[in-house]
Amino acid sequence: MEENKSEIFKGKTFEGLLEDIYKNSKKKEQQIQILITELKPFIKNVGDAVIIVPLIKDYMEIAVKNDEALIKMAAIVQRA
Repeated sequence: MEENKSEIFKGKTFEGLLEDIYKNSKKKEQQIQILITELKPFIKNVGDAVIIVPLIKDYMEIAVKNDEALIKMAAIVQRA
């Protein structure tokens, strides 16, 4: 579609924005998996989990909020 190829701002097309959303999502998924894998050895008991799990949760929430912002931006551009 030609409309996906027009620039929405300098150097970025709608198609490029969608690609960024997809790539960011996949990259964050990998980063979260790596983070969890690296932190697993540090969890020896419930007390350790109480400290470490909220850190993972916060990281995941930030990733989701960043993706939501990009998705909202894509929806606005698509309507325009």
